[in-house]
Amino acid sequence: MLVVIATVPGKPGSREQLQAALATCAAASRTDPGCQSYAFWTDVENLDSYASIETWDSQADLDAHMKTPHVAALFAAIGEHVAGAPVVTTYDVAEVR
Repeated sequence: MLVVIATVPGKPGSREQLQAALATCAAASRTDPGCQSYAFWTDVENLDSYASIETWDSQADLDAHMKTPHVAALFAAIGEHVAGAPVVTTYDVAEVR
């Protein structure tokens, strides 16, 4: 299983536009093969910025998700509303003792 955490730094005043685009992508992504969970969270210190936390069965499922029309539509929709490029980090689930 993979966990993906992505941060999306929004521009001031872009909250509504970002929320709409993120909600559309999240709903579609939850139906992608291998998606266990997919949600966006609001940054409590900057209400215009978000983070996503996603879990995927495999790297192949995540790779396929990144090539979907809804991910392409997300990046097109948020382009002018972000203050910088989203930062995406992928983690492999590991047992830590």
